[in-house]
Amino acid sequence: MNTIMYNNIYEGHKYYKYICWLLIAITTISFFLYCLGGKQIYLYNGLIFLAIQIICIKDNELFYSIFYYLPSIRMYRFYEGGNTVLGIIFILMLLKFIYFRRFKLNIYYPVVALFLYLLGSLACFIVTDSYELLLPMTRILTCILLFFYIISKNKNNLTYVLYKTINYFICGCVVTTLLGIVFNLLKGINLLGSRFSGIGEDPNYYSLSYAFALSVLAVNAYAGKKDNTNNLLLMFIVLICGALSLSRAYVFCVSINVVLLLPIYMRTNKIKLAFVVTVIMLFLTFSHEAFTKNFYYSFLERFVNDDFEGGNGRYSIWSYYIGQNLKDFQSFIFGIGTYANNGMLSIGAVQHNTVLEIFSTIGGLGLFITICCYYSIFNNIKKIVGLQSFKVIFLFPFITIFIGYLSVNGMYSDSQVLLFCLSILFGSLLNKQYNESHTL
Repeated sequence: MNTIMYNNIYEGHKYYKYICWLLIAITTISFFLYCLGGKQIYLYNGLIFLAIQIICIKDNELFYSIFYYLPSIRMYRFYEGGNTVLGIIFILMLLKFIYFRRFKLNIYYPVVALFLYLLGSLACFIVTDSYELLLPMTRILTCILLFFYIISKNKNNLTYVLYKTINYFICGCVVTTLLGIVFNLLKGINLLGSRFSGIGEDPNYYSLSYAFALSVLAVNAYAGKKDNTNNLLLMFIVLICGALSLSRAYVFCVSINVVLLLPIYMRTNKIKLAFVVTVIMLFLTFSHEAFTKNFYYSFLERFVNDDFEGGNGRYSIWSYYIGQNLKDFQSFIFGIGTYANNGMLSIGAVQHNTVLEIFSTIGGLGLFITICCYYSIFNNIKKIVGLQSFKVIFLFPFITIFIGYLSVNGMYSDSQVLLFCLSILFGSLLNKQYNESHTL
């Protein structure tokens, strides 16, 4: 997002901003080199600079940096194939705030909903013997509490916090793609002949960050009082970066935004010229010989393959898991537990659908309390912003995330819960500002 769009004077020491970015850059490069060569010294270096950020950086800047790391979350991990370090960062951040007595619950926190979510989930874990889910559930609850801590603390300066967060997130998206390109070139991997996903990320999860960013930029262009060239340029860059994933979920999410937003833009006389320029830029890019020979063929294969991972077999996966939950009353109410605990299942694939994953893992009870929890988060963010009702267009980033996660597993995904919260905050604030600017 265009940083000029909301250009406040940076608070604090005049070099503090550059020190923060220097720490982020060193951390990013360290983990990149670790993924590239596997040398432990780079991993330790990255962990040290992450620790420095947690200890030294102020609350808001630390929160922004989390969203910078989010698009390439799998690059920041302890060992090959291991868990990411961001989950540990969330817990350490919360402990830091509690230790310095800065973290205080208030009426804006969805405390009751989170407590009921915790109790209901624990009941399902006990029945299905899925205790390994306690840690990821704790991490997700921590993410939610941290998000509410930051926006409650900055209740009178939410617009600045929102745009800074989105700026960091989109910057992280661009850096993820650039590092991924360098990584693939150094590894000798054909960028256009395979599914691009940054470094160590799954292409479907990678693409969802870009679908969300594209939706945010599109809605921001709609809400703006004038056309924004920088906003358009970022939309074009994000569109290309996401398309490299060859993800059908990405195409679907982007298509929904285009189909729904384009008539609105045209009806309100906004960015008609920008649309024409974008079409020309896309035509020039995708008409290049490299794309026509490699990208198109690889992309088309994603729609004709009939394997489980390819996607056309997902109806079979969904039917199978639903059948497992409906086989008896206990499975319907409490679920069948984690995929690891059900190795006897005759299907060799995960659910590929977050809603189904929740229903399958913790049953109808778990799905119900999850919906209640997210609804409470939705309402509490609206209360903080002071918005009474939503105009549908400002819900597009939320709709994008929701639809995107219907094709992947994200039950305890850091990205899923943080982008959900951010999408509601973004939509609420822009909706409120739009209402105020259009009130006579």
